[in-house]
Amino acid sequence: MMEKTFGLAMLALALVISPAIGVPQPGTTYQCWDFEQNTGRFGITPSEYFNPYGEPDGGPVAMIQGMGEKSVSWSNGTWVGEEFKVIIDIPNQPIPRENDYKQLWIDVKYLGDVAFLWVADAVRGTQFTLVSQQTGQEGNFKTLSQEWYIAPNPVEEIIVIGFKGSAAGVPAVLDKICVSTECIPEPATLVILGAGAAIAIRRRKKV
Repeated sequence: MMEKTFGLAMLALALVISPAIGVPQPGTTYQCWDFEQNTGRFGITPSEYFNPYGEPDGGPVAMIQGMGEKSVSWSNGTWVGEEFKVIIDIPNQPIPRENDYKQLWIDVKYLGDVAFLWVADAVRGTQFTLVSQQTGQEGNFKTLSQEWYIAPNPVEEIIVIGFKGSAAGVPAVLDKICVSTECIPEPATLVILGAGAAIAIRRRKKV
């Protein structure tokens, strides 16, 4: 009896703390495009990803598009152009709870400048809130990392990033882009899980 109660307590605690220690949870996705293979400019699937929410209709995809009359082309695992954008579509849980929210992280490796970057609910069109941003350098490439707050949790996210080259005619280059998301349960759900863990622990003490 004691072992069974202890097991229930540990399970309840794991449900509460597992997001903090990196254990994959429902609502968590990861998708990364390295563009090593030229599979065309439309419907590009990630080189690696974990996202079960688009199946069987389709998972996360990216599209590369020149802006205006500017062209964009693939070259040795990168996309190169004077001015272009990448559009990323990420499926989410089919029926999310309205009070849930989501955190989304974007990591980009590129040359040139990021002309614009926005994240929106693909269905409602609502744009979301940028929480933090960091820039850096990886070899000859620039890096950009952003964290976004999304509420309410959408059924599908769309990310659009515009790139442009320098005034001297040096083109922009997109080498890699990765997107991670995590659905955060509504506070009431966390309270219930925490209460369940506390009750199980108290019962164990009485045994």
